Amino acid sequence: MERHDFKVASDILDGFSKYLIDFESEDIAGSMKLRLELKRKGHDVSYADALGYFLSSDDSPWALLMATSMIYALPPAALYYAVRRYMVSGLTAGAVKS
Repeated sequence: MERHDFKVASDILDGFSKYLIDFESEDIAGSMKLRLELKRKGHDVSYADALGYFLSSDDSPWALLMATSMIYALPPAALYYAVRRYMVSGLTAGAVKS
């Protein structure tokens, strides 16, 4: 009976294995620190909730990333506007009117 229970549990786990996440040790440590900080502020959260909050927090420098992307996008746009009349005339130069 015990062997059958393990097989049933294994089959169920295999069905959900694509949804499972493996956590890094620094994720666990960071979520534990976050839980302690929240507990000091009077918020009682579980370790699972703290891990979810820690993993969903986004510390990316979005302003810097967006400014950099604009700087990289400006030269090709300026080049296009500078040479667009030559591009159109070059594309239509070989056209045959019927």
